Amino acid sequence: MSLKKALKNLLIAYGGSTEGTTLADYINNLAVAKDPLLGLKVDTDIAADEDLLGKVIGDLQENVVVGEDKITGRLKYVTDYTGFSGDPTQQEGYFIALHAEVPDVENVTIKVKNEMQVTLDPDGIYVGLLGDLADQTIEVEASKDGYETVTKKFKLYTLSLDPKPADE
Repeated sequence: MSLKKALKNLLIAYGGSTEGTTLADYINNLAVAKDPLLGLKVDTDIAADEDLLGKVIGDLQENVVVGEDKITGRLKYVTDYTGFSGDPTQQEGYFIALHAEVPDVENVTIKVKNEMQVTLDPDGIYVGLLGDLADQTIEVEASKDGYETVTKKFKLYTLSLDPKPADE
């Protein structure tokens, strides 16, 4: 039996369909079945009217897309973000809002690592204050007892930044 036919039979036995399925899809499905944390998703799936500590996603960013290893889009320069922090030095700058989750897995701890971040709710919405993007990455880490920790890193230098408003 050819490898292709064996994989097709295995895929059907696994409960899948061979139509439109690639070998990479199949391997990913097996890996996620073995370690569900590999299904960690990071995106910007945040409702337009979601309260992000006194701002909404449109106040912070536009057309932000999370790719495999980088985040693209445009960050707006934000001022007077008093809901983010009581420290005036952390109320102005470029902020990013992300959503992170491991679908269908309970009791997962998700950490977003960057200079300054706030976890807004148990649904995995994070807002982070960013510094210099040239060398910066954001790491999103999912952990759960009994599984290996999964970390995804995203480069930020691909983001464009609105100019900082001139001092009045």
